[in-house]
Amino acid sequence: ARSLIPSLLPDQEPAKLDWKPYDPTRTQLDRYYELEFIPHGFFSRLMIRMMRFADNVVQYWKNGGIFSQGKSSFFVRIIPEQRTLK
Repeated sequence: ARSLIPSLLPDQEPAKLDWKPYDPTRTQLDRYYELEFIPHGFFSRLMIRMMRFADNVVQYWKNGGIFSQGKSSFFVRIIPEQRTLK
């Protein structure tokens, strides 16, 4: 079993992300959500739920993570001061 304690994750996003912003050989879907407010602990709970669907957690930090499942990858980041989930 895998364990992740979101409150112990580093605050800073890694300097080098294992993510290509655009790869013409793959289909890419982008989603941006602007929230009225972000409930305390929202992103921590989201990360834990995403781990259920991911085969691999590639990188993670307090406000984001890169996950993969089979040939698919997903990058999730929350920007609290802008109340945005990307």
